[in-house]
Amino acid sequence: MVLVAASLIGMLSPQVLAKELCQSVAECQALRNAAELHLREVFDRAIPAFGSISRDKDGNIRNLSSNDALWTCEDRDDHLPSTREWAILAQSRGALGIRETQYPYLQSTDPKVLAEIEQMKATGYEPILTTLSHQSRYDALAVDFYYSSSGYVPPAANGEQWSFWSYAGMPSPTVYSADRAYVFDGSKGTLFMQFWSDRYGVRCVDGPPPGL
Repeated sequence: MVLVAASLIGMLSPQVLAKELCQSVAECQALRNAAELHLREVFDRAIPAFGSISRDKDGNIRNLSSNDALWTCEDRDDHLPSTREWAILAQSRGALGIRETQYPYLQSTDPKVLAEIEQMKATGYEPILTTLSHQSRYDALAVDFYYSSSGYVPPAANGEQWSFWSYAGMPSPTVYSADRAYVFDGSKGTLFMQFWSDRYGVRCVDGPPPGL
C-alpha cells in the first residue's frame, strides 16, 4: 500500500496537488482514468514471476507430494509459491483477492479473531491461516489474510487450470498444520488444504522466497 500511495503522489504532483481538486467533470474523469491505469501498472509489477508448470518427459503435468514439490523448486534455485503469491495471481485474473486481518499476532481462537472471521465470511472472504512460531503445530494458528475467489476467470493456457501446491515450510505463510498445506485450484481460483503426502502439480516462482 505504501508503494501504491507513493506512486500516486508522484503521478499527481505537481499539477493536481497545485490545484488540490479537479475543476470539472471531464477533468475529474481524466484524473480517475490516469489513476486507474497507473494502479494497474503498479499491480502488474507486483505479480510474482511464475515459471512454467513442471512436466515429465512426455509433456504431462507432474503430480508430486508437497516435499517433492518443494525440492523441485529449490533444485531450480526458485521457490514454491506462498498462498499470498497465489492469491495475488488470482487477483490479477479477476478475483476479489486479499483483505488483511486486523489481528495478525493473535491466535485464531481469540474472541476478537473469531468475530472478525465471522464478519469476513459473511462478505465472502475465507481466512487463510498461518503458524505463529517455529514451535507451532496445531495449537497456535493465526489468520495471515482473508481471501475471496469471487470474480476469478480461469486461464485458457494449457495446464494452468490444474491444482498446485503452495509452500508448506515451517514457519510459513501457507502452512495450516504439521502435515497439511494449501493448494491453489487454477480452475476456480480457490485455496484449499490437503495433506503433504497428497499429490498435486508444481509451478515455481523465480528466485528465493521474499525476504531471503
